[in-house]
Amino acid sequence: MKIAAMKNKVTAGKRVADSMGKPDLLAQELSETRRAFDEFFELAPVSFLTLDENGRIVDANSQAAELMGFSSSWLTGKSFVVFVANECLSAYREHLKRCAGARRSIVDVHLNIIGRTVYARILSVLLTDRERTIYRTAIMDITEMKETERRLGESTADWRSLVQNAPDVIVKLDRHGQ
Repeated sequence: MKIAAMKNKVTAGKRVADSMGKPDLLAQELSETRRAFDEFFELAPVSFLTLDENGRIVDANSQAAELMGFSSSWLTGKSFVVFVANECLSAYREHLKRCAGARRSIVDVHLNIIGRTVYARILSVLLTDRERTIYRTAIMDITEMKETERRLGESTADWRSLVQNAPDVIVKLDRHGQ
């Protein structure tokens, strides 16, 4: 464990020990921690969803709402699977099964969002306690990356075709003709 992390744990432990018998101080510390988590969740530069054990959206940050084209409140209670493209449903279901077994999983899928296809990399972590099971899910829009891969593949295929079908020999020379 890094020294900074150990110092943070010691400091947090001291604050809890100092606050024993001081419920107001403990409540304030808890409130500040909750506020910091809420800010992190809401202001993160990546789309975050919390899904229940049935795949329904419990919470969505502003980045997820923007990616999916709906407000966070509208998304709440909706099944996430309705956004997954039909051709990716089995991969997504397998992702959830892997997550249930290994506690985390990553999958690339197509999402159908208001008439457009978004290529997404989904990372889910399964969390369970006595009361519930949830998936904390990060969604990264990889549409540009996939489009670049496609164009690169086409360019490579064009180059290979050109070289293979060239009627003459292609020679690469430097500035000096060598």
